[in-house]
Amino acid sequence: MEEIGIEIENPFDCDPNDLPLNEICQTLKRNIDDLITLAPCRQNWQDFDRLEEI
Repeated sequence: MEEIGIEIENPFDCDPNDLPLNEICQTLKRNIDDLITLAPCRQNWQDFDRLEEI
């Protein structure tokens, strides 16, 4: 049981059973880049402006 604890104690390394943080971070970066490069939908802003007038 102790060996299992030692093995999973630090999942942020480069051992075969560690989390694939490089891949996770690259995916996260790609997703964020995609989100910030999208142009906002004009219709959504028009609806928001209309709500503020109420």
